[in-house]
Amino acid sequence: MSRGRARDPDDTPAPLDPALVAWITGPVGIAVATRDADMVPDLAQCLGCRVTPEGRVVLVIASPQAPELLACLTAGAPLAVTFSVPSTNRTVQLKAPSARVGPARRADRDAVARYRVALERELASVGFPPPYTRALLSADDAQLAAITFTPREAFDQTPGPRAGRRLALRAEDP
Repeated sequence: MSRGRARDPDDTPAPLDPALVAWITGPVGIAVATRDADMVPDLAQCLGCRVTPEGRVVLVIASPQAPELLACLTAGAPLAVTFSVPSTNRTVQLKAPSARVGPARRADRDAVARYRVALERELASVGFPPPYTRALLSADDAQLAAITFTPREAFDQTPGPRAGRRLALRAEDP
C-alpha cells in the first residue's frame, strides 16, 4: 500500500503457494513495470526478490536507475512484474493494485546477493559470461530500494498456447 492511501481491507495477504515462491525467488530475470497518471509506462530491471512469510513480495532495484518508476509507485500506481527463466522462457507475471516503496533492508540485500549468484549460473548456461551478469546486476547497496506489494493476480506468460492463463497464487486457490 502506498503512503497516503486508505488501507484496503483485502490487503492482508495469505501465504503464497510454496512452489511459486521457490520459482520467483530463483534464477529468473525480473522486470517490474508501472505507469504514470498519463498512462505512460515505465520499466526497471530488478536485482532480487524475496517473499515475506505473510505473502508479500519484495522486489529490489537500484533506485538511481528507476526514479520515475519509484515516483509512480509511491503515488499509488499499479504494478506488474514478470519473472522469466532465460534458458526456457518460462514466464510468470504477478499484478498488484499498489505497492510500498522504501529503502532496502538487510534481508533485501541478502536476497540480492543470492540472486546474483543464481542468475549468473543461469545466464552462463545460455552463453552469457559471468562478467556480463556481474555488470548487469551491479549496484551500490546504499542505493537499493525495496518495492513491497501483495500480489492479487498471477498469469502464465510463457510463449505458447497457454500464455495469459490465470495461475493460482496460493496453494488453496482453485
